[in-house]
Amino acid sequence: MTEFSKQELDAAIAHMRDLGRDPVKLAQMQAAWSTVCDRLEPHYSAMRPKPKSYEVHHMNETARARFAYAIVAGHDFAKCADLAVERIVGA
Repeated sequence: MTEFSKQELDAAIAHMRDLGRDPVKLAQMQAAWSTVCDRLEPHYSAMRPKPKSYEVHHMNETARARFAYAIVAGHDFAKCADLAVERIVGA
């Protein structure tokens, strides 16, 4: 799925869950992830041929992993969103 191991991804997701216990951080994290989704949808729509649902799912999971690792790395949520989108769309 990504260049990260399953253990690394599990640890990153656990860290995100810990952050989610703080309502302010949870709202910020959710807003940042919504930004990722909003920015990726036009990319998916513009792809030719249209991606299959499993391809979109794979790209979303790859973006989610990048988002999680960026959070663990200590980036602010806006930067995490940028890195997640960049991972899919490219620079």
